[in-house]
Amino acid sequence: MSIKIKRDQRGAILITFALILLILLGFTGLAYEAGYWYLVRSELSKSVDAAALAAAANISNPYVDPVVIAEEFGAGNFEPGYLGTPAAGEAGSVRFEAAMGESSTVRVTGQVTALTTLAGLFGVDRVSTSSTGVAQKKEVEIMMVRARSGSMMDTDGAGHT
Repeated sequence: MSIKIKRDQRGAILITFALILLILLGFTGLAYEAGYWYLVRSELSKSVDAAALAAAANISNPYVDPVVIAEEFGAGNFEPGYLGTPAAGEAGSVRFEAAMGESSTVRVTGQVTALTTLAGLFGVDRVSTSSTGVAQKKEVEIMMVRARSGSMMDTDGAGHT
């Protein structure tokens, strides 16, 4: 008994094209999803940095707590629900934590969960990300110098220029 192989190849390119198109669409979706996750992490990182810098600028201010300022600045720059992240009170909502470190440093950590769209097809519905920023206030000496030589005076000696 002999098996005859049909030599007609019509329609083979259509099947090949459909398979390649499916793969290309999958990679395009993956690029979109990864770009979204990167955007969420980038915005979280900016918020953490702003919070750390604001807290470090107020370390020597006796009327405010730098930790409270850091957490408020973080929450003000990345609010719950921003960029499609979970809303306030939901699991995975944005959270900022600040702590004072050694030698006038402030460490701020932000955590958030990015929701997925296409990755949900593979059972992944959330992707957690975090960012940490540290800022330090350096000692600054400010000095006022008064010119006593008279070289900065104009011709009438009154100091008007």
